[in-house]
Amino acid sequence: MLREIWRVLKPGGVLFAVYMAPTSSLGSRLWTWIFDRHSFLNNGCDPVTIAVHLTSNGFIIQKEVSVPRLGFPLVYSVSERPTDGAG
Repeated sequence: MLREIWRVLKPGGVLFAVYMAPTSSLGSRLWTWIFDRHSFLNNGCDPVTIAVHLTSNGFIIQKEVSVPRLGFPLVYSVSERPTDGAG
């Protein structure tokens, strides 16, 4: 998916992504336990870490902000496709 985003995003273009990040907090562990047993509750939305995937696909992460929501940190990530043709 990131390769396709890279393909259609102009050099210098910005990608804004929001995702649930995994943590070791009690709330996160509780939600993970619940989702493991009752997967219909998460609608396919599992905690992920995408920063490594963004950078390995050539994006430059400009900013990431983590905001806790119900035990999971939502991460707001702003990344840029470089203008120098890198990636």
